[in-house]
Amino acid sequence: MTYPDIERLSVPVLLTDLPSPEQIRHSFSSMILSASGWRKVFASDGDEHSTSQHISDADLVILITAARVFSKFMREHFPEASTLLTAADTRPTGIPAAQVMIRTLLHEGWNITYLGSAAVPEVIAHNMMSHEIHGGIYISASHNPLGHNGIKFFASAGVIGGSMSAQLIAAMEAAVTDPEASAAAGSVLTENTFKEFLQVLDHMEKEKLLSEESYRQFTGLTISGSTCLCGQDDLYGLIRESLQSSPLTLMIDFNGSARTTSIDIALFQSLGISVKTINDFPGKTAHGIIPEGENLEPCRKALEEAYAADPSCILGYMPDNDGDRGNIVYIEESTGTAKIMEAQEVFSLVFMAESAYMRYLGHGPESPLAAAVNCPTSMRIEEIAGAFGIDVFRGEVGEANVVNLSDNLRAQGCTVRVLGEGSNGGCIIHPSVVRDPLNTLFSIIKLLTIPDTPAKPGLYRIWHTLSGSKLPVHQLPSLEQILNSLPSYRTTAASDSRALMQVDCPDQEAFKQRWENCFLDSWEQRKDELRRRYDIASWREFNTEGTESREGMGSKFRSGRSSGGLRIVLYDQSGTPSGFIWMRKSGTEPVFRILADARGDDPDKEAYLLDWQREIIENAKQQQ
Repeated sequence: MTYPDIERLSVPVLLTDLPSPEQIRHSFSSMILSASGWRKVFASDGDEHSTSQHISDADLVILITAARVFSKFMREHFPEASTLLTAADTRPTGIPAAQVMIRTLLHEGWNITYLGSAAVPEVIAHNMMSHEIHGGIYISASHNPLGHNGIKFFASAGVIGGSMSAQLIAAMEAAVTDPEASAAAGSVLTENTFKEFLQVLDHMEKEKLLSEESYRQFTGLTISGSTCLCGQDDLYGLIRESLQSSPLTLMIDFNGSARTTSIDIALFQSLGISVKTINDFPGKTAHGIIPEGENLEPCRKALEEAYAADPSCILGYMPDNDGDRGNIVYIEESTGTAKIMEAQEVFSLVFMAESAYMRYLGHGPESPLAAAVNCPTSMRIEEIAGAFGIDVFRGEVGEANVVNLSDNLRAQGCTVRVLGEGSNGGCIIHPSVVRDPLNTLFSIIKLLTIPDTPAKPGLYRIWHTLSGSKLPVHQLPSLEQILNSLPSYRTTAASDSRALMQVDCPDQEAFKQRWENCFLDSWEQRKDELRRRYDIASWREFNTEGTESREGMGSKFRSGRSSGGLRIVLYDQSGTPSGFIWMRKSGTEPVFRILADARGDDPDKEAYLLDWQREIIENAKQQQ
């Protein structure tokens, strides 16, 4: 069994005392609810880095209430549904959280398929491939520290977002303030629901094997772009053949994540790719969870050491705890050292690779091609897209927003193969609806292994030709050569401490109006300097909410709580975009995120733009 703590599953979770409505409301007040998931610190000691498995009584009531709200939501919106899927990542509070939510759903009359610990892309793939499953609950706080946990809801088509997510949130806010919430939760945790839960456990190992097979099949579809097995086999054959002459070894830092229980190693080895791993025991988190910055250092060091002994070990990755993000380390062959690939660079590389792969498969510029990205994705995407005749559309931060945006574009007749969030390196390849490091890795592997032939150029040559690159072209280029061919930008990393600010703005619309006034004043003061130093001559404002991006300054270009992102795109004297500054209050963490994107390779330009953004925000804060 792959679950990290199988023994604790057979121990019943109990409410020691029924918490008061005031205790429940107090605990719920720290919970962040958004389309990306509902999250809070669930460890009872209140430490966000806690390794405790204990959940307080008030938080148990919150979990049970959330499951009851979801049950009612599914009955109303999907009356044909009868079976729900549940799973968790490997964080400590996942076991009791899974148990009480499953027992709640059993109490509500649902059939339950439980996978134990599983990566969220596997869970969603199994949900989409199965005819019996109609949605479910995934328990995770994604990249948040270990003491956090949370809930992600999904229906048969994927994660619930948009207006449906808003309905769920409103229903939860009403239900958790019900004076009878505590008593209702107590009625769920009976001896009978625990016996039913043990029956669910009896089938867990079988269901996990079925889930892994669904994931293998679905991954074959996403990486090949073919619904036909022969098309998938053609791609796999090309990869295997190329690897015979140019072997590849991957370094994986699992960091105790849910990907330790998934198909990664078996899939790579089946194609002739060797694998080395570190921190590969489920639940044994060795360092920070978010796969950026210093958290990639263990993987980088392990890759560099492995490369010294084995020159085929040139690529590595580390996933986050739920396994839907995975950023990259690679060997810079000119120096023999391992480098960390920044998140925006990862997304740009995958976008280029998959755009070239579409051409390789025969999708020409006459097709209506589009890409859906989040608001703070670097504008290098527009430059790459321009070479392939692809239109780029931007939505608000949040995986659900870019997925809904891509659905809207497809409804308008567009082909959307790549979508995601460049700001965190999250790459989604259609028909997947969640980020997946396997898709990221295979996009890079296709670049490195699909060769030129007399009948058809390889992916890199397609990009080289369409981009008008003056760099030397190689039959099978190194990853370093490929990265050097991408548009040059400097972009603030999400993991950079400079990207976070503490801003108390309960009224976001009022704050944004003050910010706009401060920006206009600052522009007048700086416009000559901006023109002289960076050739920046004009600007345009974009407000992004959900799937909408509206150009214009002022409250009429925002709606609701005005909680979306605000981006100022800067242009040079020829009207070409030169960079942007961006800001947004996080929907999943108590922070304010900012970013600067600067065309070119001048780090001073990115630093200047980000400092400018910070100054404007500070001025707006002082006017509160």
